Amino acid sequence: AIDPAVLQNFTERLDALETAMAQQQTDQGDTASTAQLAALAARIETLESALTDTAALARNAQSTANEASAQSRDADTGEASRRLAARALALTALREIAITGESFEAERAALARLWRGNEDLAAMSSYARSGVPSRDVLTADYPGDAIREAAGPGRVFFGLIEVRRSDGEGDATGPLAITGLAENRLAEQDLAGAVTLTEQLDGAALESARDWLLAARARLDIEARLLSLRQALAEEAARQGEDPA
Repeated sequence: AIDPAVLQNFTERLDALETAMAQQQTDQGDTASTAQLAALAARIETLESALTDTAALARNAQSTANEASAQSRDADTGEASRRLAARALALTALREIAITGESFEAERAALARLWRGNEDLAAMSSYARSGVPSRDVLTADYPGDAIREAAGPGRVFFGLIEVRRSDGEGDATGPLAITGLAENRLAEQDLAGAVTLTEQLDGAALESARDWLLAARARLDIEARLLSLRQALAEEAARQGEDPA
């Protein structure tokens, strides 16, 4: 038989051994976990350092980009201002020569080089070389007599005296009335009104005014396009913060 005291002693020693083994396993697990945590913490610290460096580089890059953008805007603004001034001077030269009736192709071409793709300048090329009569010339050259002559004979008294109305009174829709009204409009510096009235003629009367109408329409077209160019420059100046004047 086994002595109970020996068995008890053996049992106690076995329990102690199992407890020691369990504790050893726990200690080894804690050690491994501690090592893993330490490695993870080191890696996190490395990543945080890299992230801090990356953020600093990004801030420096953004600052550099902002400075470059500001310099670019300043350069663009300076170039835009110089271009605006050059166009304004060229337009002034074009307008001064275009209103005289002389050829203005050189001035038109100079502005076209500074303002590529502008439709008004392209449209003016059709009569820039020959020029267009001035308003004063158009007023003086209005073919009133030719229109009245083409309108037919006046009233003849006793076969000796021919009477023709030239004051625009009488038939308001006849060529004589229209001619008189157009001449009155020209006297009032209303070229557009005179053109509108003259366009109401027909037949031989209209044919006699054909050349004058072509020149007058060209003059009105030039003035409209010069005004359009001036307005475009004013709008561009306003966008740049410049004085539109």
